[in-house]
Amino acid sequence: MLFSNGYNRILGRIISEISEQVSKWYSCLTVFKEHLMMRGVLKFIENEYRMQNKKSYRPNVAAVILSSKYPEKCEFFIAHRSDIKNAWQFPQGGIDKGETPEDALYRELLEEIGCNNVEILGEFPEWITYDFPKKARGKVYPFDGQTQKYFLVRLKEDTQIDLQAYEIPEFKEYAFVNYEELFTRVTYFKRKVYRKVIDHFMKEGLI
Repeated sequence: MLFSNGYNRILGRIISEISEQVSKWYSCLTVFKEHLMMRGVLKFIENEYRMQNKKSYRPNVAAVILSSKYPEKCEFFIAHRSDIKNAWQFPQGGIDKGETPEDALYRELLEEIGCNNVEILGEFPEWITYDFPKKARGKVYPFDGQTQKYFLVRLKEDTQIDLQAYEIPEFKEYAFVNYEELFTRVTYFKRKVYRKVIDHFMKEGLI
């Protein structure tokens, strides 16, 4: 007999305790592995949810138009949309693939007000993103909102505006208004953005 009975009993207890601890550690590792797997599943679900619910914004260009009387008189051009009641706004439109914002500006002005005979005075340094109102989202637009580049332009002398230049006019009437009247006429969800843009141009001394 290699070892005494007493020694064998001690060795047996040690082996038993080690086996028990190993079993506990194995159980912990199994739980931990399942936890990691569950976290991975949850992360996958979270990422999928974000992808499915990620908002989409249309690249867009907008024009803050001053009348040809500027700088002697500061008047802003606004127009009443043909398809939405009481919706007054600045001319704007999507940027087509391959276009620069400036290219889109001249094209949209020609399409929406019948002329693009303007002088560019300034450009807002950032793209501004906003959401469409919930009642319009998914009905009129396939996007959640727009991300816009704003330009400040001045109509050149003797420029003629023609809202009927295209088969389906974007606007049905227009007006030149001062700063105070502008924010009582334009559609409500655009006022905050318009004020931000115009105030920037004012601070830069462009208006």
